[in-house]
Amino acid sequence: MSGFKTPLPESRRFWYVVREVMKTRHSALTLSATLLVLLLCGGFLVLTVLPIRDNPWSRNHALAQVNVLAIRTAIDQYVTTYDAWPASPTNYTAILGALRGENSNSTVFLTFDNDSILDPWEQPYHIEFDHDGDGVLPLAVTNLKLQVAVWSSGRNGKNEYGEQDDIRSW
Repeated sequence: MSGFKTPLPESRRFWYVVREVMKTRHSALTLSATLLVLLLCGGFLVLTVLPIRDNPWSRNHALAQVNVLAIRTAIDQYVTTYDAWPASPTNYTAILGALRGENSNSTVFLTFDNDSILDPWEQPYHIEFDHDGDGVLPLAVTNLKLQVAVWSSGRNGKNEYGEQDDIRSW
């Protein structure tokens, strides 16, 4: 009697059919729900991850921001210690030398690997001091009420005096 099943009573047959239908609908619902979730996740990734590639807060931008703030902090510490500017703002090498320990007490205010510190786009950082002590830095674009300003030219490599894509310390 293989393959032969005894017929179910009418009352049980209904629930048997319902149970079999629910099994198939349940698995189909799970499959469709899974596909919907995958579709939504894919759409979310396309809308969020792809624009991040061109986000100004990319890795290079963040690294330049950290370096700009580190240079400014080192200059502030130098001025607090020696009550003078590290060097002329036009002498980039002398400024960095003074900050890395080439000063009267050999105090190190900033450490870096290379002889000169460059931004992630291989450009030197720009440094301006308030030499006359009036608390205003006259830049090409604006006057800043600061004693020291440090900025990177940014991705385009053009010195826009802290504007456009420049990464700045103020």
